[in-house]
Amino acid sequence: MRHILILAVAGLFWASAYSVEAQQRGITISYKDRATPDAETAGDVRLYPKSYALVIGNDRYTGGWSKLSNGVRDARAIANALKPLGFDVTLLENLNSADLKAGVDAFFAAHGADKDARLFLWYAGHGHTDSRGEGYLVPTDAPLPNTNEFQFRLKSLSLRRFGELVRLVNSTHVYAVFDSCFAGTVFNTARAAPPAAITLATTRPVRQFLTSGDADQTVSDDGTFRELFIEALQGKRRADANGDGYLTASELGLFMGDSITNYSNGKQTPRFGKLRDKRFDQGDFVFAQLATIKAPQRRTVSSEVAADPRIPLDTAIWSGIKDSNNRSDFEAYLAEVEAGRIPGLFKTMAERRLATNGNGLSARPAVSATLDTPFGRPQLRAGDVPADKTAIYESAIVGGAAAQSELGYLISGGRDGFTQDKREAARWYYLAAQQGDTRAEYGIGRAYARGVGIPEDDYQGSKYYLRAAEKGYAKAQTNLGFQYHFGKGVAKDLNKARYWYEKGSAGGNVTGTFNLGVLYRDGTGVERDAKKAFEFFKKAAGEGMKNAQHELGAAYQYARGVERDNKAAFDWYLKAADQGYMASNAKVGYYYLYGAPGVPKNRAEAHPYLDRAVADGHLLSHYYKGLAYSQGWGISRDFKKARPLMLVAAKGGIGGAMYNYGYWLESGRGGPRDYAEAMKWYRKGADKGHGDSMSGVGVMFERGLGVPVDKDEARKWFKKAADKGSKWGRQGLARLGG
Repeated sequence: MRHILILAVAGLFWASAYSVEAQQRGITISYKDRATPDAETAGDVRLYPKSYALVIGNDRYTGGWSKLSNGVRDARAIANALKPLGFDVTLLENLNSADLKAGVDAFFAAHGADKDARLFLWYAGHGHTDSRGEGYLVPTDAPLPNTNEFQFRLKSLSLRRFGELVRLVNSTHVYAVFDSCFAGTVFNTARAAPPAAITLATTRPVRQFLTSGDADQTVSDDGTFRELFIEALQGKRRADANGDGYLTASELGLFMGDSITNYSNGKQTPRFGKLRDKRFDQGDFVFAQLATIKAPQRRTVSSEVAADPRIPLDTAIWSGIKDSNNRSDFEAYLAEVEAGRIPGLFKTMAERRLATNGNGLSARPAVSATLDTPFGRPQLRAGDVPADKTAIYESAIVGGAAAQSELGYLISGGRDGFTQDKREAARWYYLAAQQGDTRAEYGIGRAYARGVGIPEDDYQGSKYYLRAAEKGYAKAQTNLGFQYHFGKGVAKDLNKARYWYEKGSAGGNVTGTFNLGVLYRDGTGVERDAKKAFEFFKKAAGEGMKNAQHELGAAYQYARGVERDNKAAFDWYLKAADQGYMASNAKVGYYYLYGAPGVPKNRAEAHPYLDRAVADGHLLSHYYKGLAYSQGWGISRDFKKARPLMLVAAKGGIGGAMYNYGYWLESGRGGPRDYAEAMKWYRKGADKGHGDSMSGVGVMFERGLGVPVDKDEARKWFKKAADKGSKWGRQGLARLGG
């Protein structure tokens, strides 16, 4: 048994754990001139060009509440049921207080501004009505109200607050379903029969609610409520009370109320109704049953421009182009007339505009008015397109998804004669992605996630990655894994990160393979396993990935998952260095400077690699290069060149560099003596636990260099240095009789 809340609200959004491309965009309903069975059909109206759902399931309660069995399972089932009905679904699971409030707020913030969208929220988890009659959604970390009611109220999300949120959004229709026990604190619950027919009143603003039980009732956790709800949506139950082929929230409430009351023998009595606010109690949330849903239609000028079918289509199109200066708009209008899709009331005027080409009308093909994006319309024009790509451009500007995707690809990389323009590429990717083009979904996801050409937005990046990933696009699968790995736009989830990395790797994406190696190398979300990490790195390295080649070198050098083999380590480092991998350049330089079993010294050969690493800003390479100048290793000895290199390494926190730089300041190598600066760097190195730096401090006190002579203080520092293994510390103690 459980106390669960399910919300289905028109208008919510969050970092998607489960966001999908809507199967259709909107529904067209026939409305009657009055709400009676025998009323005449007055016309058609198209609703909901966009539909969003936030689905929440909580099972794992930690604050004293009983754990649930089906909250998450129910939520997942609801998410799957909503997809064929045209909803973009966001699924969130096991939310604590902060995540629950942030999730609901973010959903409304993202989608609530869209007046034409329908918003649906489903929440499955504990619900509670307190001593004051206030209802609450209970997050996983909320305490029991009978142990600390004040903290319970602070952590939980009140229905009163929820009512405030749904009042704020612009979306006309919002529907919330609660599979839990609640009193009607924000909504009326009169059991009025649904209207006998849909009228224009149905389209007016409404905020509707459904709960699976009344206050103080114990709600079953066996999935019955969810099963009936889904079967009603799918037309498997006779929930369409007036038989008009549409399922409204009012009809759903009546059906669920009667069914659950019957199945529970009156122990569980669902409540449904509308918000107690005269501004939001007029319309009705509408579902189209699956049997009435039609396949998406090919996009045309007619279908795109006529947002309101009550306006004669011809007039709507003409009003949108009559002030245009682009020939292609009028050519497209005449093409619609020729195809018989519109009557051509303004055909003569369109022909006249085309005939007066000198009257400010552009002779170049123009971008259709249907190609708007959040970052502006595409700016590419025919004159900017290479001659052999004209057909692609012409297809793209009339809505061809594959052509739009190809333009995004070509422009993003400046390929095949196109000028590189990341923002323009994002526009074309966006347009193609809205039509379900998989490569474009990946492309716009990457643009959002990395802020390439458009403002960075990790949520949108994750959403589009998921769309492409679910279709098997390996790059998107790997990148979605990265989003989960680091919590970028989605809640951090290492299990999901590994899952998507595995998918990407199986699909042939080398980065997915490499990232799996990183997880096992570090024990991130999995048990640390050096051998598994080695195998993943080996596979990726064999495919030429320089990062993996470097990691394979490190595995051989440090015996991580494989026997130590310095020659193999050097060879893999060399492969990565030859591809420009900074850290590998440093490693090759190190091996050439010092040598190792199987790798003879070649100090002259070290310097090209060290120089590349230094140019790339590699700190340890500054240290090696400075040391080489100071010792004359494969290069002329030159302390003036050594000093600035060692200073960079010292500032970067390398203890040995702090000691060397301090010593050169003390001794005047490569520049003037400066005892105060020398002591500063010795102390910095000593603070990092560097033994030779500690001995340097001892020398300064022993000899009185910039400080008064203090043998006891010197002895103390020599002792610290010796304990760290410094031979200079041992020699200092011997001199002072320590």
